[in-house]
Amino acid sequence: MALAAYEKQYNDRLRVPEHAKIQASWVQQAEEYRGNKNVELDIAYGPSERNKYDLFHPENLSDDTPIALFIHGGYWQARDRKMFSHVAKGLNANGYSVVIPSYDLCPDTSIPKIISQMRKCAGKIWEKYNKKPVVFGHSAGGHLAACLVSTDWSCHPGLPDDLITKGCALGGIYDLAPLRGTTKNDALKLSKEEARLASPLFRPVAKSAVRFIAAVGEFESHEFHRQATALARFWNAQGVETETLTIDGANHFTILDEMQNSKSPLIQKIIED
Repeated sequence: MALAAYEKQYNDRLRVPEHAKIQASWVQQAEEYRGNKNVELDIAYGPSERNKYDLFHPENLSDDTPIALFIHGGYWQARDRKMFSHVAKGLNANGYSVVIPSYDLCPDTSIPKIISQMRKCAGKIWEKYNKKPVVFGHSAGGHLAACLVSTDWSCHPGLPDDLITKGCALGGIYDLAPLRGTTKNDALKLSKEEARLASPLFRPVAKSAVRFIAAVGEFESHEFHRQATALARFWNAQGVETETLTIDGANHFTILDEMQNSKSPLIQKIIED
């Protein structure tokens, strides 16, 4: 595919002219949802200022309350957790606590270091709450969710080998190589080798991985649909139950609306045993 074509396929702001209005609504909805009394804010999981998470609890919190980890998008170079507080709504309504972290951003850091930060965050959840999180993420966060599901946790002392067994990505990216041909790589600075090593599509899947959902909005680009299909084919062949799910009527931004609807098919798939 020509470089100009890759730019069109992966530049979601060009594909969705109303993106600014949608993202402004996220800020407002997130601020309103943080008014929920069952919220713990700015909990550190690492040394940097952005190595913090917010924790949103359901109404009936107990020792047995399951926990989920949501990772925000922004092409690894923009946004933070405060923009996505409302994403916890659907899972909270289904009795889940939801952790929403920030992480350091490119170009000040690298994608491999961001992956390490999200592993540290997942480990902190186990250490602090003695719970194994379900992980889900949007866009670049979907990539990071897939990285956590495919992590060999036996290489991380003090953590369970099956710390994370299932997850979900909304508009995820699993093969980073095409991004090298776009303006996104101005900040990412991915080499050919780095792009491959950081791509879940080319990583061996951990034995503990059980289930993954690669969700895509109906109106997302061909490349986002291709990436989901390719990941499902590769991971299913390795014994991980991987399903693609198309969200009717959604684009790369509005697909996040699914996470506020407690009865949405996507929410129900995330929480099913």
